[in-house]
Amino acid sequence: METDEEKKWQNLKKTITKELNFDTENYTNNFIKRRVACRMRAIKIDDYFAYSLALQKDKEEQKKLLKELTIHVTNFFRDREMWNTLETKILIPLIDAKIDANDKNLSFWCAGASYGDEPYSLAILLSEILSKKNKLSNFHIRITAEDIESKVIEKAKKGEFVDTHFSEMDVSLLEKYFDNINSSFVIKEDIKKLIYFRTRDILSPFGAPKNIDVLFCRNTVIYFEREIKENLYTKFSEILKPKGYFVMGKMETLSGPARDDFNCIDTSNKFFRKKS
Repeated sequence: METDEEKKWQNLKKTITKELNFDTENYTNNFIKRRVACRMRAIKIDDYFAYSLALQKDKEEQKKLLKELTIHVTNFFRDREMWNTLETKILIPLIDAKIDANDKNLSFWCAGASYGDEPYSLAILLSEILSKKNKLSNFHIRITAEDIESKVIEKAKKGEFVDTHFSEMDVSLLEKYFDNINSSFVIKEDIKKLIYFRTRDILSPFGAPKNIDVLFCRNTVIYFEREIKENLYTKFSEILKPKGYFVMGKMETLSGPARDDFNCIDTSNKFFRKKS
C-alpha cells in the first residue's frame, strides 16, 4: 500500500512536471530527490506537500529548482586526457579518411551542450588539426549543439566566458581563439560560426540531427531511467553514419540492443564506433 509520504512525493513529481515542463518520469527518483532536497533546505521546507504548494505559487522557486535539476558543470577541454585521445583515435583518422574519399563535410552533435564549452573545444581542436594539414578552408564543419534549457543556450551563443572555464586549456589556445574584452574572454567569430546552437530536449522524437560523423553525449543521460537510456542509444545508432563515432561519459555504460551496433575502440574513454 502506498504510504502518505509516497503519495506526497508522487504529487510533487506531478507538480514539477506541470509547472517546470520537466518530465520527472525520465529520471531516477534518487536523482530528483537529491536536487529537490537542496531547494527544500534552502527555503526551510521539510515536507513534500508543502514544497509542492510553494512551487505552484512561486515562479522564482520554479526557476531555481529547474536550474538545480539541469545543473551545468563544465569547462573547456574538460578531462584533457580524453581530448588528447579523441584527437589521435577519432578526429585525425576521420579527417584523413575524409581527405582520401574527397568528402569535405564533417558533422558533429553535442547533446547536453550546456554553456558551450564542449562544442567550442571541439571546434578549436578541429581548427588546430585542419590548420596543421593545411585543409581548414577545404572542409565544411557543422557542429550541432543542444541543451534543454533555453537560457543556457542563449548564453552559449554569446561565447563569453570568465577565466574559471579555462583551467584545463593551453594558454596558447586561449590567446589564439579568444579576445579579452572587459575581463571576459570572447570566442572569435571564425570558431563561433562552426556551431549551430539550439534549445531541444534530447528525448524529443522530432528534430534530431542526421548522418552524424561523431556524436557526443557525455554525462547527459547518466540519471535517466535505464529503459530511456537504452532507447536513446538505439536512436544514436540510427543517427550516426556507418562507421560513425559515439563518445559517452567515462562513468556511463552502453547498454541495451545498441551494444550490438558498436565496437568499443577505447575502453577508458568510452569511445565507440558504429559497425558498417
